Amino acid sequence: SASPTGELAVSFDHRADGELGLGTLARATLRGSGTNRVVDNVRDADWTRDQNELLIVRRVRNRDQLEWPLGKVLYATNGYLSNPRVSRDGLRVVVGEHSTYGAADGDIVVVDRAGTRSALLTNLHDIGGLAWSPDDDEVWFSAGSDDPQSFATLQAINMSGRRRTILAERSDVMLMDIHSSGRVLL
Repeated sequence: SASPTGELAVSFDHRADGELGLGTLARATLRGSGTNRVVDNVRDADWTRDQNELLIVRRVRNRDQLEWPLGKVLYATNGYLSNPRVSRDGLRVVVGEHSTYGAADGDIVVVDRAGTRSALLTNLHDIGGLAWSPDDDEVWFSAGSDDPQSFATLQAINMSGRRRTILAERSDVMLMDIHSSGRVLL
């Protein structure tokens, strides 16, 4: 993850486990002035928009746990968590929750700072990237279809559950990020 000021959250000594993996979370600068190792067994990380905190997904005793700030467990699951993203207002996290370790199918859930979990969508096929819209009123995501002949699409869902398709191409798409200006990286 890259912070708004260019500091990076990177993984060292990354160990792959199928398509999943864990490593040592480190903070680094784009200027290459060194790294500061932070914590082990981290699967994923995201910066808060003000760059004061890191949100992480860490594997502890065969469970994935969402920590925000570091060391404070907001939520844990026996499966695994993917693609965590902090809302721009810093009040919520959206994350993919997968009940079977290593399977891409799962739910899109929102967890607030108190640890309250709300499912936005359940039983999705092949959840890809997640990101908050520029005004935090929707979560955008890429996901596959139950139809093996179709491709992954870019979709959005608001907090009331209204879902829409943003982009359906003749090839798979994977959402990487949405800039505050509205530009999308696919």
